[in-house]
Amino acid sequence: MTSDSSEDPKIEIERRRLALEEKRLAFEERKALRDRLAVLVPVLVALLTIAFNVYAQYQTSLEQQRQAQIDFAAQQRQAEIDFQLKVAEIVLDSTNPVTVINKARALHALMPNYFPTDFESNYVTEDYDAANKLSQENRLRVAELAVQLLQLEADVTGALPAGDVTMAWDYNYQQLAEKVAGGTFGN
Repeated sequence: MTSDSSEDPKIEIERRRLALEEKRLAFEERKALRDRLAVLVPVLVALLTIAFNVYAQYQTSLEQQRQAQIDFAAQQRQAEIDFQLKVAEIVLDSTNPVTVINKARALHALMPNYFPTDFESNYVTEDYDAANKLSQENRLRVAELAVQLLQLEADVTGALPAGDVTMAWDYNYQQLAEKVAGGTFGN
């Protein structure tokens, strides 16, 4: 028993040493895992940040592309409107049907894609002639009225004291209104 009792403390010490060694190994494993995680977590955070930035940049570029398409469509529409207004200005700035037809032919020859094929045939000279004649008659009437107004102004300003321009204008328009109301204007 003596040998067993002397071996018992040695075995007990070895068992304790073995248990301590197991605890130290477990601690070392946990420490190694913590070290790996300490390196892995910042790498994962960096990868997630990069992925998020790439996604955000992609979304921004899609939005910019959509906005560019909207802007381009708006610019095209504005260009079409400007073009139509300029064509109308060119055509309406004409004094006779021949000029209008020549301008229409020239515009159609220069830019055939912007005009329908029957662009020139849609123009009716009789309508233009009537409108142009009416317009010329109105122009003559306005010229006659302007001459009469100047004559009336000369009559009124000559009858008033010198320097009273405001009163002359007031009197001038009052007399003009009376003549128009009385039907004597232009006679």
